[in-house]
Amino acid sequence: WMQGIAFAGPALFLFLIDSVSSTGGAVLCMTGALSTAAFSASGFMCNHLDIGPSYAGVLLGLTNTFGSIPGIIGVSLTGYILDMTGSWSVVFRVAIALYVLGLLV
Repeated sequence: WMQGIAFAGPALFLFLIDSVSSTGGAVLCMTGALSTAAFSASGFMCNHLDIGPSYAGVLLGLTNTFGSIPGIIGVSLTGYILDMTGSWSVVFRVAIALYVLGLLV
C-alpha cells in the first residue's frame, strides 16, 4: 500500500497542478506531491535489512549513490525541456509518466 501511495499520490498532484491558477494552489499541489512521495521510504529503506542485515549500511550507501544519478540527469533534462518548450507542463507530464510506470511495475 505504501508504495502505491508513493507513486499514485505524486502522479495525481502533478496532474492537478496544470489546472491550478493560483500560487497557493500550486504550492498545495507540490506539497501534496512531495508529501505522498515520502511514503516510498517505508518500503525502500527496510529492504536493506531484509537483504543483508550485516551489510545494510554498505547496501544503503550503494543504492543511494546509484539513486543520485537520475537526480543529476533529471536536472539537465528538466533544463533542456524548459529551454525547448518554455513550459513546466511537459516536465510534469514526464514525471507523471515515470510515477505511473513505477506504479505499474
